[in-house]
Amino acid sequence: LVAFVLLIACANVANLLLARSAARRREFAVRLAIGAGRARLVRQLLTESFLLAAMACVAGMAIARSIVRVLLAVSEVKGLEVHLNLAVLAFTVIISCAAAVTFGLAPALQGNRVDPWTTLKEGKMTGGAGRFFNPSRLLVVAQTALSLVLLIASGLLLRTFLNLKAVSPGFDEQVVEAKLDASLVSGNSVALGNELMERLSSVPGVDMVSFSQFGFGQGTSRICCIAPEGYAPHANEDKNVRIHPVSPEYFRALSIPLLAGRSFATTDRSGAPRVAVINETVADYYFRGVNPVGKRLSWWPTEPKNIEIVGVVKDAKYDNLRQDTPRLVYLPALQNGSGPNFVQIRGLTRTRSGRPLAALIGDCRATIRAVNPNIRIVSFEPLAAAVNRTLAPDRLVSWLSAGFGILAILLTSVGLYGILAYTVARRTSEFGIRMALGARRLTILQMVMKEALVLVGIGLVAGLAAAVSFSHLVARLLFGVQPHDTVTFAAAAATLILVAAAASYGPARRATAVEPVTALRYE
Repeated sequence: LVAFVLLIACANVANLLLARSAARRREFAVRLAIGAGRARLVRQLLTESFLLAAMACVAGMAIARSIVRVLLAVSEVKGLEVHLNLAVLAFTVIISCAAAVTFGLAPALQGNRVDPWTTLKEGKMTGGAGRFFNPSRLLVVAQTALSLVLLIASGLLLRTFLNLKAVSPGFDEQVVEAKLDASLVSGNSVALGNELMERLSSVPGVDMVSFSQFGFGQGTSRICCIAPEGYAPHANEDKNVRIHPVSPEYFRALSIPLLAGRSFATTDRSGAPRVAVINETVADYYFRGVNPVGKRLSWWPTEPKNIEIVGVVKDAKYDNLRQDTPRLVYLPALQNGSGPNFVQIRGLTRTRSGRPLAALIGDCRATIRAVNPNIRIVSFEPLAAAVNRTLAPDRLVSWLSAGFGILAILLTSVGLYGILAYTVARRTSEFGIRMALGARRLTILQMVMKEALVLVGIGLVAGLAAAVSFSHLVARLLFGVQPHDTVTFAAAAATLILVAAAASYGPARRATAVEPVTALRYE
């Protein structure tokens, strides 16, 4: 995306320098006529390009630090470190020099082809636009093609982010979750979990409390070779299943629906028959339409199948919103001996409790410290914040791509406006003659805008072909949208057409304002 924006900018500057070079043809002719060599003329134009690049490089480096700070502040991506250093400076200087050569070469070659005697005899150039596919117009076509590719990429990534935002995690995001570090607490971890649940349940505004070994986006344990009753594994099968010990109230606290059987009970503790609750994915994978409640499983094929499946719950997300739901087996924490690494607190609705969330969290923090001051509270936030944090990379990518797309549109519209304004200025006498011979102003307007839209149309065709070719580069970043999505392609093309029409209207309108008598005296 950055490379495409750089190419569009180079094409834009090259177009402006081409127009300036054409306006300086007499100057170049005079220089050549009094003895300047063509190589020296090329060096002069390249030097001017390098000077522009150097000033742009200094200005860019001056504002880069502020831009980086802003991006890092809004990205919410943990562990992302971006800073300016000598390597970045060297890379920037090299890219700036390459850009200077890129956008300075075309006008330098154009100035080098000036015939001094012919140019001096012709005087001021007021003729037609010349060949339709001259370098300036080809650059506009290239800008349009590159801009379309950027817009399509931006549209796909933006739709990906919106699709992810629309995904339901499968649990109540308003539940507050505390991540605890109880490594300094001695004694029975299950007893600590029960005490936390009892004390936190008495906090005003708290409706329900549960605890678990893992939280959203924090991973789960994995175990190999699960052996459910009546299931025959096939060759090369992925036998890994995730394990998640939770307290009895976990599913009710997070509003995870129970589809069959029962949830865990306080009687599912050490010494009681071993039980498990599975998610939909496990039920579909191992039991294929058969009710799994009452079936038994073991962790190894050679072990006795002594773990009874007592319930099935609806699938929920565990690591992020992109993932396919993994096979997951819930175990009773009271039976498994797992401690309260994460505590989930379901608050009463605002109309019933009237307590703001900050006050509720503050009271819960104080209660946890009162249970044991050695418990370290790592984080305390609604699950919505944890879900939102997993979207931070996608949000950053979509914002950056949208910014690049907007910048590409601006550069392309400026380039199109510039080339049309220059063309209209050169064709002033032509428009005057046409109107003197009876052409209507609307005809002149249509003629100029048609020329612009033809250039944009050619660029759109080239851009669509390029976008189809490059779509595989963003395929792995997408979610819920195909790389060749027709709606995104059509919306990007329509946007560019509208922008091109708006950019070309000004020069076209100026062409209709030409007075025939004034235009015929233009020489």
